[in-house]
Amino acid sequence: MANIQDYYKIVEEAITELGVDPNSCRDEQEFGAWALMRGDQEVWIDCWYLEEEDEVYFQVLAPIFETPEDLPVEFYREILEVNYSMFGVSFGIYKNMLALKVIREATGMDKEEALAMVSRVGNYASEYSPALSLKYLGIDPNAGENN
Repeated sequence: MANIQDYYKIVEEAITELGVDPNSCRDEQEFGAWALMRGDQEVWIDCWYLEEEDEVYFQVLAPIFETPEDLPVEFYREILEVNYSMFGVSFGIYKNMLALKVIREATGMDKEEALAMVSRVGNYASEYSPALSLKYLGIDPNAGENN
């Protein structure tokens, strides 16, 4: 296993490639965590060592919205159908938060793969978040913008 600092460097190179200063989005309280915006969508990046598996993991996650208890069955069906059509990313619900996520062991990861993962999550989230928010929550994220 490589030193976790090597993976932090790969992640920060990918963030830089996106045109974002990694210092501006690094979590100062939690090493190996960054939060940045891809368009209107927040994207969280985490890289951590899991001792019981002796493995470093890399995760990119975009929170979409808090899921109310009364979402119809058609919402869950739509999410599963969308999951089937996406490449390397999937929706999940954790603690009542719908999110798009990709995770992998960091071993063998390079800057290009980290960049692709961040871009993919950000792009899918930007595509699906507004439509799902409007359809299932009645919230139009673009309603306050001047056109």
